[in-house]
Amino acid sequence: IDARLESFTVSSVTGGIDALGDVTIVLATQEGGGNRPERRATGRGVSTDVVEASARAYLSAANRLIRITTSIAPSPPAPSSP
Repeated sequence: IDARLESFTVSSVTGGIDALGDVTIVLATQEGGGNRPERRATGRGVSTDVVEASARAYLSAANRLIRITTSIAPSPPAPSSP
C-alpha cells in the first residue's frame, strides 16, 4: 500500500503502571495520480504497550484504506456469451 502518515496521536486511557495507551493514526493515499481524489482512513489501537497499540492502529488504518480503494475500483467487463 502506497500511503503517507497524516496524523499520529497517542493518549492515555487510564493511569498508573498498567495504563492503556490509545493510538489513532490517519493514512492518506492519492489514487492513480493527481487527477483522482485523495483517500483517507483512520485506525485506532489500544494496549498497555504503546508500540503494540501503534501497530494495531496502523494495521486498522491500512486495512480500511485497502478496502476503500478496492471497493471503488471498476469491475472488469463481463465476458460476452457467443
